Amino acid sequence: MPQITAGITKRYGSQFGIKPVFFDPDEAVAKGAAKEAQIHEVKSLAEQGQSVKEIALSTGLSVENVVQAKKTVVTKVATKTYGIEILAGPYVSVVKNMIFKQMSVPFEKISTDLRPAGITDTLSVSLYANDEEHEEYTTLEQSTPVIEKKWKLSRTVSPSDATSVSFRIDDQGKITIYCSIENCTPFELEFTPEGALNDSEMREAKLSLSRIQTS
Repeated sequence: MPQITAGITKRYGSQFGIKPVFFDPDEAVAKGAAKEAQIHEVKSLAEQGQSVKEIALSTGLSVENVVQAKKTVVTKVATKTYGIEILAGPYVSVVKNMIFKQMSVPFEKISTDLRPAGITDTLSVSLYANDEEHEEYTTLEQSTPVIEKKWKLSRTVSPSDATSVSFRIDDQGKITIYCSIENCTPFELEFTPEGALNDSEMREAKLSLSRIQTS
C-alpha cells in the first residue's frame, strides 16, 4: 500500500502538479457510519418534538449542522435479494423473491403466494437470500437459507386457506415477515442481515469517529 501511494504521488504530482489525497479505509467507513448515526439521531429527536436549539444542546452539534442533518435524506439499498420458500407444485418448492438487491429501502410488499403444503396445524416460513436483481423466482439451489421458523397455528389449515404475507425491510436493513391466515393468530419473523447497523452499533460508530478525531 505505501508503494502504491508513493507511485501515484510521484506520477500525478510531477506530471500534473496535483497532490493526491488519500483516505484510510477504516476511517472512511467509521466516518460514514458516524455521519449516518448523527443524521438518524437528529431526525429521531426532531420526531420527538425537540426544537433545533434543543437538539443542538443535547447532541453537541451546531445549530447549522442540526438544520443540515434534518434536511439530509439518506438513500439506502438492499444489499441482497430476499425471498420466501413457496410450494410451486406437488413436492416442488421455489423461492419467491420479495425484496431485490439494490432496491431502495425502506420497502414493503404483500404476497398471497405462501400456502400450507397440506392439511396441517403448523406453518413453516423459510427466508432465503441470493444475488438475483430481476428474477421473481429462483430455485432453492440458487439461494442461501438464512432463517426458518415454525408456528403452531390456532386451528388446522389447508392449501385452500387464504394466506397473506407482508414482507418489510426498514432503513436499517432489518427484515420483518408478517404472516396472517384467516381465523388464525398472525405471527412475525424478524431477521437482521449481516452488515446492518442497529442502534448500539450506530452509537459505537460515533464513538469510533470521536476516537479518530482526537487521535
